[in-house]
Amino acid sequence: MKLGRYVKYWGRNAVVWTGISFACMLGFWLLNELGNAQYIQGIGLGASFLVYLAIAGLFVSMISILSAFQTEIPLLISMNVTRKAAVWGLAAGHAATVLLHILLGILIWCIFGIWEMEIIIFISSLLASVLLGFGGFGMLFGAIALRWGKIGSIIMAVAILVMTISIAVFIAMQGGSISFQHISIEAMMEYNFWPLALIMVVFYLFTGAAAFMLTRKIEVRV
Repeated sequence: MKLGRYVKYWGRNAVVWTGISFACMLGFWLLNELGNAQYIQGIGLGASFLVYLAIAGLFVSMISILSAFQTEIPLLISMNVTRKAAVWGLAAGHAATVLLHILLGILIWCIFGIWEMEIIIFISSLLASVLLGFGGFGMLFGAIALRWGKIGSIIMAVAILVMTISIAVFIAMQGGSISFQHISIEAMMEYNFWPLALIMVVFYLFTGAAAFMLTRKIEVRV
């Protein structure tokens, strides 16, 4: 597969994955916030969109990468694409997805007339932390499932179940919803996600390397 076609292939996937996140974000908002008139304005609305975009991106990151390891990676390898190129191509494609999510988040805030650089930095670090972190888990779990078959799939399913329960418990501890009524730019600036984002970059690269090591000698049946 030539480089141009390779970039186009994963680039198209990145756009599709981001589109799915956008649709899920709107769905979450319509279900949870539309009837709450106090949120349909200003920074509260922007904050709600950002949170729902992060949640949608979290699940899309995991599902899209796991699906790619089950279908697209074996298909590419069967077409004589090297395992290294297939795995790192997926990693690069998801990294492009992270960038598109960040640009989408910034665009949403700009639509509401909020242009502060601090907000842009906050959005970038938050989305990068969430999407790279869960994308890294997706890389690792997907490679384990591909490498060890049914046993790997069981390990993957148990790990995802534990993560899902943990997220559900966290949401339940917040009372089932997150309030954006008193959100302000100053309040958001109290949270600095850049250290976490840098850690997640390292983690993502590590899981990408681990995924390649786990899959470099697999036999693929399509």
